[in-house]
Amino acid sequence: MSVGSRIKELRESKNISRNELADFIGVTVGAISNYENEVSSPKEPILFKIMEVLQCDANYLFQDAIDIPSMKNNVSIDEHKIIKKYRTLDSYGKNAVDSLLNIEYERCQVKEETATYSTNNVRSIDYYRKLASAGSGQVVFENSVVERITIPDKPEYNRVAYAIGVNGRSMEPLYYDGDMLLVEPAVDIQIGEIGIFVVDGEAYVKKLGEGELISLNSDYDNVSLTEYSSCMGRVVDKLSNQE
Repeated sequence: MSVGSRIKELRESKNISRNELADFIGVTVGAISNYENEVSSPKEPILFKIMEVLQCDANYLFQDAIDIPSMKNNVSIDEHKIIKKYRTLDSYGKNAVDSLLNIEYERCQVKEETATYSTNNVRSIDYYRKLASAGSGQVVFENSVVERITIPDKPEYNRVAYAIGVNGRSMEPLYYDGDMLLVEPAVDIQIGEIGIFVVDGEAYVKKLGEGELISLNSDYDNVSLTEYSSCMGRVVDKLSNQE
């Protein structure tokens, strides 16, 4: 049974009309209809209100959609959604996500080490060579060369966690092929900012636009964002080409 069907079943079992449920949680009757018919999904704050009114938990609503522990075991609604999306991916998509997850896991494990400052006012971070495409796309972390580099220890770099190399010319004249970009982790950036993005399993460095990633070089097309596009971080600065 789907999440929407469970909401409808529980609502009807408690003799609550769609109008009443809509009033209780502060949405329209049409929104309730869309939730129950799986046309759209309620955002997390709305979902919590639905669970409060219907006196149920996430485990009840999601028990047939994904077989994982409930929020009582510290699994959030967002984590439920991520796992549900992951299960729809093909083997290529899962491998891309797994590769990125492993790299980020290892980065967090050594976070204490990478934050250690030396007497020369520098610190060490990981550098992934030419992984962000400024062109037609680059497979995420495919046969990547990783090395440790040092960057200046200054306030504007406090949140920089890793560096990534540019592959291509679509971001000229701001970034050139081989430039080393300093990146701070971020799952969301503002329109107009430059970031590292993954679209259909390929990594890009682009400027975020409305529903697309913008190339600064007019010789290159923009890249349309998809449902499964994600942001890996915000570009803070670039270092000179060290190749």
